[in-house]
Amino acid sequence: MCARSSCGAASRWCRRSRPEGTAVIGRHRFVLDGGETAALILTTGGVYDRGGRRFLDIDEVVAALGHAASPRPPTEAERAFMLSHRNLREQAKAA
Repeated sequence: MCARSSCGAASRWCRRSRPEGTAVIGRHRFVLDGGETAALILTTGGVYDRGGRRFLDIDEVVAALGHAASPRPPTEAERAFMLSHRNLREQAKAA
């Protein structure tokens, strides 16, 4: 069976620790040919301004794209993901 990824509109942004307000959560759903979900993967991302040597605030990015939107509160699963992600990054930095 073949799987395809669908992300686009499923991407969400939230406030987290990179500094505050500079990260998004991407939700990637892999769907089998029959329509069954094979996997759901959460990732994090951000936009880095090399010249300014900083991550851009997500509100800046959204505004630059011509939209005015506010992030919704993260779900319980997203909060657990963010905590796990932050802990893994801290462990990696300490190693």
